[in-house]
Amino acid sequence: MWVTRKLVMFGFFCFINGLKMPKYLKSCRENDPELNKCALKNGNDAIPYIVKGDRHYRIPNMIPFRVSLIEVDGGDSFNVKMRDLEIYGIDRIKLADIDINIPEKKIKIILKSDLMEVGGTYEIDAKFLVLPIKGTGPANITLYNPVLTYTQEWGLKMKKGEFHLYIKNSQITYDVTKAIYNFDNLFNGNEELGVHTNRILNENWAAVHSDLSSPVAKSILSVINQILQNVYELIPYKYFFLHD
Repeated sequence: MWVTRKLVMFGFFCFINGLKMPKYLKSCRENDPELNKCALKNGNDAIPYIVKGDRHYRIPNMIPFRVSLIEVDGGDSFNVKMRDLEIYGIDRIKLADIDINIPEKKIKIILKSDLMEVGGTYEIDAKFLVLPIKGTGPANITLYNPVLTYTQEWGLKMKKGEFHLYIKNSQITYDVTKAIYNFDNLFNGNEELGVHTNRILNENWAAVHSDLSSPVAKSILSVINQILQNVYELIPYKYFFLHD
């Protein structure tokens, strides 16, 4: 009961007064001529803390990073559903570049990692290089050297006497140098057909990646934006960029 009361009081305090930046994420000065360099360093310093989650800022634990559904609707040719995905390797991500344009209220972030593993369940009914593919079961995808590029245009809104950020527009793209796909239980568990099909998919991984990358990016974007918007609701804008 005491713990519950403390959490309720903390939540009420946050709602009324807002929060400052967490100690592990340092702000940069708005007029710093090396703003991007400052943000890059501070961001990389904070990643090990952020990925572990922080309930005070409504940030979930991202080890693993969870996505409930990715759906590819290719009409009659390529239909894939992947559910309950767990993405491992988020804790290996580094900020490679960051470009902040405060007058235009825009930011571009490039993140890189050496390896990510994706696990979940799949349902597929597709034709790939005229090869029919059908099945449902466990799936595993290994992504080598993924590079994610996230862009955002933000706006400002007044809340409880303070300006807060909100996301006006955003986009994410990602690329890899190689991907390995393994779909278990293809063709109702026909091992020979399953091995052959997975081999064909991996020999043509770039084409598979092309079909999957857009819906995958869309699902990841939705999760990232929800996390960011949660933080934006809690922390007033003045704490993101310091003024002299």
